[in-house]
Amino acid sequence: NLFQNPALLGVRSQIETSPGSLDRTKTLAVLEDRLENQDTYRYVFDWFDSELRSTLGVDVFSSPFDQARGWTIYRAGAVEVLVLQLERLSAVGGNAISEFLGLSEPLGLTSSNVRASKGEADIYRWVRRHISLDRSLCESIYSSKFVTHFYGPDTIQEFIARWA
Repeated sequence: NLFQNPALLGVRSQIETSPGSLDRTKTLAVLEDRLENQDTYRYVFDWFDSELRSTLGVDVFSSPFDQARGWTIYRAGAVEVLVLQLERLSAVGGNAISEFLGLSEPLGLTSSNVRASKGEADIYRWVRRHISLDRSLCESIYSSKFVTHFYGPDTIQEFIARWA
């Protein structure tokens, strides 16, 4: 399972689901409005409990996540789940997947579905440079159980500084 910084995930998913060509200013305004709503993040924050724990019995919050390494394998009975920070996929994904599968050599990963090569790449980069969220909202988002479990304090402060 991959997870990502909630604000960046919100930006990405809103741009991906917007129909047709996107106007930069309108897109920025719509995104800021949507991302200011706490409900935007609820599905992401609850996913591990509502989907993974309830269906497979794997509770990722019951044991630590290796924030320095960027991935952890969780086990519950016969079920094993690899949880990996999407931001670190290219750096650690090959080793993480290899260990998860019990392979002796790291897998070579190939990039595909890369944002920079898609039709909305320009607007995505522009919005990422120009969007900002209310500081109190950022502090609320980045103090959630989800974020504090998977990211360390320094990274969380970087996220807040970036998005506020």
